[in-house]
Amino acid sequence: KETYTSEPPALAEKEETVRDHFHRVCPSLQMQMGFRWEKGLFQQRHAFVAKLAYEYQIFFYQNQFLRLLNNDPLLFAENQGDLTLSGGTFSLCFTF
Repeated sequence: KETYTSEPPALAEKEETVRDHFHRVCPSLQMQMGFRWEKGLFQQRHAFVAKLAYEYQIFFYQNQFLRLLNNDPLLFAENQGDLTLSGGTFSLCFTF
């Protein structure tokens, strides 16, 4: 875990970190299983679609909040957690 402090960096370090570049790639995994029913209407030009499914999504390394460790001097730790979303979905759709 990385720790941060409130003390100002030395002048030489400050000159090197004048620009902030933020580049991060975080992988994700998505899965959906379920049933879909489709009925063509008006000579197959339109359709009515109903879908019932279970979805599972996980986003790796998404929790980047800082946690306060000490108040004097200020010390922070970065959390490294995953964000997970899951649940059932039902949708109705009319296409044209």
